[in-house]
This record gives sequence, structure tokens and C-alpha cells, in this order.
Amino acid sequence: KTYVMDELVATYKGYTASVYMVVTQTTPAITIQAPGSLKGLTEVALRAIANNRDITEHVEWSIEFNGPGSWHSETPGVYKVDEMAPQAFVFIRASWDSVVIGVLEGHLLLALPLLDIPDVPLSVAAIEGGTGLAY
Repeated sequence: KTYVMDELVATYKGYTASVYMVVTQTTPAITIQAPGSLKGLTEVALRAIANNRDITEHVEWSIEFNGPGSWHSETPGVYKVDEMAPQAFVFIRASWDSVVIGVLEGHLLLALPLLDIPDVPLSVAAIEGGTGLAY
């Protein structure tokens, strides 16, 4: 299994807060690719790549942690944004049973609302015990 996922819930004096945890146990075998520009989109055509092959039509797409949005009913890999959702992100997972190797998995974390986020850090800072990156 590639991931262990869980939601931690803390309650204090009637207030509740959640934190979602994703622990990667092995390197994901599927890479999920999004278009180069996301700004203003209401649907995102995602691609699932494994071993340099496009397996988009073969994977099972899921939205984890009861996240917002839905899947296009006729086109595999097309995520439909819920523009009224209060969540700040959606965690998307793709899995495919290759039969020979077993189940391959991959994930993508999309910030909401959809924006173009640079792939390179905006700043690097020394912190106790390591280096911190700001995106």
C-alpha cells in the first residue's frame, strides 16, 4: 500500500478542528499531471502516467477526505470544481490494479480556488534542524 491516510480531530470547549495526514510508505508509481495553467478553470482534465504510459482511462479516480468537487460522468480524469465549497484544497488519488505488479497509486493536492502556483520555492530559509521552503 502506497499511503496511510487519516483524519485527526481535536475538540475543545465546543470547537472542533481537523488535520488530515497522508503518510507515504512507498514511492507513488502513478504521476498525476494537471494542465500548465489552472487559474479560472471549473473543470480540470487530469492525466495519470505510469511507466511513461498514459493510463488515465484505466485508473480509479477518487477524492479523499470527503473533499469538494466531483468527477465528470463521461470523461475519465476530469475533476469538476465545487466553486461554493469552503475547503482550501482537494486531495485526489488515482489507483490502478496492473494485475502483474499489483495496485499502483498516485496523488495530487490541488489548492482551491484553482490558481497557478509556481513549481519553484519563492524563498529558502534556514530553520532549526534543516531548511524551510516557502512556495
